Amino acid sequence: MRLGVLHGGYCVGCCAGLMLGLFALGAMSLVWMSLVTVVILVEKVAPGGATFACGVAVALVGLGFWVAVAPATVPGLVQPPHAGMMRR
Repeated sequence: MRLGVLHGGYCVGCCAGLMLGLFALGAMSLVWMSLVTVVILVEKVAPGGATFACGVAVALVGLGFWVAVAPATVPGLVQPPHAGMMRR
């Protein structure tokens, strides 16, 4: 019983962020949740999973820089209105 509780606590602790992220993605968009799930599956199961994970990380950092530098050029990105425009 003690071993089961310890293993369960470790499993929840190391995967809680991942599970919460996938839950939030699933609530917003099943397409994005499916895409992220496939990426995670390839990272965990494929022989070159670590290399694939590094490539995905580099691509996400590049995407983050793109959004930070030129958000108007990112297709599908909707910028929220300014705080002054929201007041009436």
